[in-house]
Amino acid sequence: MSPANEPLRHLRVLDSTLELSFTAYGGGGGEYNVPGRERKTHAAKLRSQLKAARDEVTNRGAIDESGRCLITYQLTEDADDVLDSLDRSSSKIRIRSAHKDKSGWRVVVSLPIKKFKIVDNVLSRYETKNNDPDDPDSRPKGENLVARIDAISATIQEDLWTDARPLPVPGTDIW
Repeated sequence: MSPANEPLRHLRVLDSTLELSFTAYGGGGGEYNVPGRERKTHAAKLRSQLKAARDEVTNRGAIDESGRCLITYQLTEDADDVLDSLDRSSSKIRIRSAHKDKSGWRVVVSLPIKKFKIVDNVLSRYETKNNDPDDPDSRPKGENLVARIDAISATIQEDLWTDARPLPVPGTDIW
């Protein structure tokens, strides 16, 4: 026998099983805690900011040669569990940086200019649709993410700065 076909003598698999009960700890049952928002007003504000961000990156030519631009989400301080929801790799929407400060999370996302519609659709579903279409009192679609977004804007230089030290003043030499 070649070495690849030899039995693995160093591994012993015994022909027995042991059944144990299992209870998961720490998951579920917790309080569903999102900021109280008036959904139509909040969604309209964010959709307006998204349109303004798109107009701004277009007007200032902040779209790279592959048709991508950067937008910044300002999220609430407790948004740790929804950060990954902003990254949609199948749509080529990628998180470029995330930084938490005293005002909350600042997340810079790179997206193709043609994919703004995806973000707008998420906001629109939050505004108009419920998780259970047959129950008008059920939670809005996407509430866990959208209710934690405080603002959307075109990315500026300060949004990309993640160091604890302040952004250097132009023309100042630093080590």
